[in-house]
Amino acid sequence: MIKRIGLIVVDNNGGSEYDFWKMAQKGVGIYTARMKMKKSISSNLHEPANIKEFKRDL
Repeated sequence: MIKRIGLIVVDNNGGSEYDFWKMAQKGVGIYTARMKMKKSISSNLHEPANIKEFKRDL
């Protein structure tokens, strides 16, 4: 049975997928999707995400 890991990546992050693929053990599949950010979140990283907004943007 193949194990799966799903990953949502911010569209300007090019390293996460490679890192996950490199670390995955044999028999683990890595599945990724990219999400375009509407605005910068770097100044708000300490605040919790708005779940309703996140679900809408998916």
